[in-house]
Amino acid sequence: MIRVRSLTATVAGLLLAATVPLMSSAHPAAASDNGQSVRPAMGWSSWSFVRRTPTEAKIKAQADALVANGLKDHGFVYVNLDDFWQKCDSNGFVVDSYGRWTVDSAKFPSGIKALADYVHSKGLKFGFYVTPGIAKNAVLKNTPIEGTPYHAKDIADTSKTEKNYNCKNMYYIDYSKPGSQEFVNSWAEQFASWGVDYLKIDGVGSADIPDVQAWTPRPASSGSRSPSSSPTAAATPSGTAPARSPAATTRRRSTRSEGRAGT
Repeated sequence: MIRVRSLTATVAGLLLAATVPLMSSAHPAAASDNGQSVRPAMGWSSWSFVRRTPTEAKIKAQADALVANGLKDHGFVYVNLDDFWQKCDSNGFVVDSYGRWTVDSAKFPSGIKALADYVHSKGLKFGFYVTPGIAKNAVLKNTPIEGTPYHAKDIADTSKTEKNYNCKNMYYIDYSKPGSQEFVNSWAEQFASWGVDYLKIDGVGSADIPDVQAWTPRPASSGSRSPSSSPTAAATPSGTAPARSPAATTRRRSTRSEGRAGT
């Protein structure tokens, strides 16, 4: 998918899908055959319009507009909250007691679940945003990993940092360590409990294949430790911009279009 600039006042920020042909048949692309993304996720993304200043009121207004303008009836059903929903300090993302990003309550005073509930009340779907890794603040505080005896320092590779476009300071996760998958699971389950339908995983590069795999839901019967109740996830190359929700969309790191510095 590619992000397109607004065309009119009423359809500003609509996400359109584009098919990118393979350059060579020697290295076919791999994809999860999980029934997700059979058709493009069509709708509105905050990064296409309000960028760094999303608020609860703005997201609700866009949900209202999709319905009022008749776009919902034509399949534009995703309202996707992109980056800048989080709270940051000098060390990066502020985290909760389990090392997960916290919501900026000044922008979203009712919380994300209430916002998702509002979007759902309009007959629409709610998309959300994350990047790979574990926050520096989680490691500094050595927060526990929910439901396990492990802690942030047990799974963080502090020798290198992930690509992140906002608060920065995200360490790689070492997926060979116990507790790593469980950390992702706890985050995915939190998003699912908030009502997230589609998850954008941003800043993904070749070194982040384990992250994409970790975020990919698998049936509980498969024996995998991957989350079984997460939203649809999508990974996207940097420079493209799909909407995401707990289905997961991933994005490769490169240059991000539309003026985001450092991408």
